[in-house]
Amino acid sequence: MSRVTVTINGQSYEIESGTTVLDAAWRTGVSIPTLCHHHLLPRIGFCRLCLVEIEGQDLLQPACSFPLTQPVSVWTHSPRVLESRRMTLELLVARSQHSLGAYRARETFDRLLYEFGISPSRFASLVPPSPLDLSSPAMAYNPNACIQCGLCVSTCGDLQQVYAINFEGYGVQQSVQPALRQPLAEVECTSCGQCTTVCPTGAFVEQDHLPDVLAALADQAKFVIAVVFPSVGTAIGMEYGQDAGTDLTGQLVNGLKHVGIDLVFNAGFGHDIVAIETAFELRARLQTGERLPLIISSCPALVKHVEHLYPGLIPYLSVNRSPAQMFGTILKTYYAEKLGRLASDIVVIQVTPCVASKFERTRPELGGVDIAITTREAARLLEVASGCDLPALSPLPFDAPFGDASGAGILSEMSGGTTEAILRTFRELRLGREQGTVEFDILRGFEPIRQTEITVGTERLRVAVAYDLGHGSEVLRRVQDGHEQYHLIEIMACPGGCVGGGGHPISPIASAPWTAARVADPLYQVDRDSAGRKPRENVALNHLYAEFLKTPFGEKPEQLLQTTYMERGRY
Repeated sequence: MSRVTVTINGQSYEIESGTTVLDAAWRTGVSIPTLCHHHLLPRIGFCRLCLVEIEGQDLLQPACSFPLTQPVSVWTHSPRVLESRRMTLELLVARSQHSLGAYRARETFDRLLYEFGISPSRFASLVPPSPLDLSSPAMAYNPNACIQCGLCVSTCGDLQQVYAINFEGYGVQQSVQPALRQPLAEVECTSCGQCTTVCPTGAFVEQDHLPDVLAALADQAKFVIAVVFPSVGTAIGMEYGQDAGTDLTGQLVNGLKHVGIDLVFNAGFGHDIVAIETAFELRARLQTGERLPLIISSCPALVKHVEHLYPGLIPYLSVNRSPAQMFGTILKTYYAEKLGRLASDIVVIQVTPCVASKFERTRPELGGVDIAITTREAARLLEVASGCDLPALSPLPFDAPFGDASGAGILSEMSGGTTEAILRTFRELRLGREQGTVEFDILRGFEPIRQTEITVGTERLRVAVAYDLGHGSEVLRRVQDGHEQYHLIEIMACPGGCVGGGGHPISPIASAPWTAARVADPLYQVDRDSAGRKPRENVALNHLYAEFLKTPFGEKPEQLLQTTYMERGRY
């Protein structure tokens, strides 16, 4: 590729031709503020905060979309540029001055206002206040905090291809709204929460369920159990200034005990149950040749997406509940009996990267989870209820008997990991004998769509793995249109899988392309170091089947661990 010499703030650099000013500046150590740029989304240039001076151009140009194709001089922080940025920020503050403080707690926007010394704006708002939309059980929308940056609209449309929200109106009357101004709960929003990860002002946030947690802890009649998902421990450190991938799982267990939670279990145990049950379900479907491909149902947002937009594929969804709902059901039946308590006395709190779990827990056909809180909420819980500095705590192990998960159960947090966990089980099930652990490298990585054929004995399984609902929809359309024949499909709604979940911390480093990979790295290492890397090697799980569940995908699992789905239609 050809290269071009450009001058940035008086310093010459040689860069690839076509690189944007924003990317070129970033690579040379110069930070240009922006509120509408995200590495996964098209360059929309809505916020106009990244305008810079470019030699030969009369007008300031957006750094995020201006390509450098010839030698020029660029000034990223000239007096003219700074005056423009200050004016832009003042206008944005005026736009959002009806916002409530709690919804404005986002580092990007508030940091810029602090740096430019803007509070309040000199300008009166031309937009009357709007009511908050609290209809969704997963997310809250405060239109008064919206600055029209377009990131949420692009995420919902370009990335996820859901199109549950869009711009409505023109000029100062323009606003972001669900379709036909309906409540968020009434459109085909999947509750994936990716809009909350890109919103710089907190217009979209997860529903706050910390009051429910605090109420449960205050009720002496309740026995409170927290089920912590693996990637929460390797992502929560970002809330404390730690690098993505810093493993604070043990410290988190300690912190949750400080809060007053009675027992803290490893959610990877639920992933192990799903892997075994789905492996047996796959065998059953292959034997009959019916309802193939089997679409893994571990992701609540994917399930809701299919119910809304691909109802013809509902019969292909796995009948198994999600890992959290399976595990929660076990805790409210088998384990409640062990504790000598009623199911109603057990409060199961899911600590998860998954915003859609907040919706899933309201599905009337389920009931395994009482409260779902995100990684972000978990950090707030520790601060509010204990004042603990998480990184400073001593690590503690998960509680018995559900403290251990197989390596495969830990892998299920990454795109392709659930499929790998299922295949590690299915392989032995199909061959009828114990096998050494196999790593399915072709299913790993961060390509949005991966498809392959995997040979198990004489069986050749065609497998597809995808992440984000945009690429997932591409796979679903291939199946719906009859263009591809698969046996097993895994789709996760969030980029990279749960490691890129909508409930993970939001910070400048959280939007970097490598963050999900960094969160995943220690989990891959846990799998490599595990004494038991296959779900059937989980001792506590084997005991659960022997004593309670009996036969995988049998009568008891059908009663407790399976579910049904419904066609939800369009708005």
